[in-house]
Amino acid sequence: MKKLVCALLSLLLFILILPQNSYAATTASVSLLLDGKPLTSDVPAQKVSGYVMVPIRLVSTSFGASVVYQAADKKVTVKKDGKLIELFIDKKTAKVNGGTVSLDAPAVVIGGRALVPIRFVANNMGIGVQWINKTQTVLLSSPTGGTISTPTPTSTPTPTPTPTPTPTPTPTPTPTATPSPTSTPTVAPSSTPSAAPVLTPDPNLYEPGTSPTPSTGNAEKGYTQLLGIHLVENSLTVYGDGPINPKVSYITNPDRLVIDVPSVTFSDLLPRPVGAPEGVIPVDHSLVSKIRYSNFDSASRTIRIVADLKQKTPYQVGMNGLDGAFSLDFTNGTPGGNPNGKYKIVIDPGHGGTDSGAVSLNNRYEKDFNLAVALRLNDLLVKVEQFDVYMTRADDTTLTLDGRPAFANSLGADAFISIHGNKFSATSRGTETYYWNANSKTLADIVHKYLLAATGFPDRKVQKNDYRVVKASTMPAILVEVGFLSNAVEEALMYTPAFQDKVAASLAAGIKEFFNIP
Repeated sequence: MKKLVCALLSLLLFILILPQNSYAATTASVSLLLDGKPLTSDVPAQKVSGYVMVPIRLVSTSFGASVVYQAADKKVTVKKDGKLIELFIDKKTAKVNGGTVSLDAPAVVIGGRALVPIRFVANNMGIGVQWINKTQTVLLSSPTGGTISTPTPTSTPTPTPTPTPTPTPTPTPTPTATPSPTSTPTVAPSSTPSAAPVLTPDPNLYEPGTSPTPSTGNAEKGYTQLLGIHLVENSLTVYGDGPINPKVSYITNPDRLVIDVPSVTFSDLLPRPVGAPEGVIPVDHSLVSKIRYSNFDSASRTIRIVADLKQKTPYQVGMNGLDGAFSLDFTNGTPGGNPNGKYKIVIDPGHGGTDSGAVSLNNRYEKDFNLAVALRLNDLLVKVEQFDVYMTRADDTTLTLDGRPAFANSLGADAFISIHGNKFSATSRGTETYYWNANSKTLADIVHKYLLAATGFPDRKVQKNDYRVVKASTMPAILVEVGFLSNAVEEALMYTPAFQDKVAASLAAGIKEFFNIP
């Protein structure tokens, strides 16, 4: 009998210490943005059974509402602009100005704190809500697109004292290998590898000879809607309600990033500019002065976004847009992955060892030309205080194709330059520079400008091609084809020390300009 009593008491104690519901075991943290600005709270917003819940204090401080939680009655009251919303803990009904409405998800209590369904509350306060599944982000837009005023609360809720959970920071990945740079080349592993709108159209914001399309509506059927353009910390993100495929280009004098998004329309969350040729998003950021957007091309339904930069700013593509979110991640001009505060530059002399590359008119090997230029470039860059320089090979070594970008990726390099000579017909001539990833286009443009001036050869332009060494590199990566070994004029120059010095100096100048180093 005594054992039975003890067992019953233990069971009763277990039941008493169980949480009031099982929501806490099914929660997942999400991010909130109101008019492009992140919202924070001592208790984070979270998904509960598939629905986003926010603490009532956040509704009060961010939405300018008066909120009271009556724990005894399990009731949350929200007042704003003459609207009264009453929610009841664990009940899928609520009252709006006295009328009963059904809810998809009830208000809940987690850890002693009341949380309410964000979509229901926001929509009833005239705030637009959009869910981006890819980034687990809720985009909120106030009716005026500006800051919501916060009234003085009529009563202060007294929450039950409970420990405040602290979100666990996401660890920063560490490169798998970091060889020590020296003035001597480091050889890679071997074969195994809202302000006033601007009234004058910017010529870079519209097609030449065209004028802004008159404002009509926002969304159009059959096209992805753009939902927002948000700059949070060092990441500029463009959101759509479906896949988007932006094209990015970097323009200098002054510096700005241009993002063209085809086959999209405006939305209620990102409305078409009215009464002005472009919309302006003011920002308070160390790298970006403002963000502008316009209806660039009506025929292709292209919206152009321009981020005006305060300085030359390297960037990388983060999210690719396939899931409705496209992002560019900025750096502030200082290397992020090197403890000594220097940029890591990887020089890749193409081919080598058993792989001779192209054979010139006079039976000379491309691999020798590539190495000669690379060694000269290394000698120039190691003198730059801001650089740590690495080479994939410093002698006649055989390397795998995949081992070259793998080496640069393992370093967490900031730039990758692969040096080559070209070959086709006896009449083929010219200098060309290749890239693949969007974060490499700016480096390609700058380096090509200097390289072309140094060679004096015909301009075969900057081109996009999925060469494996640039496609597999995560940092800005380019491949230069200096000239044609199959052409008598260009081959004769390419194997002279003076020409190789000029080419190396041009590559060094382009790399320095890319990193804004005088």
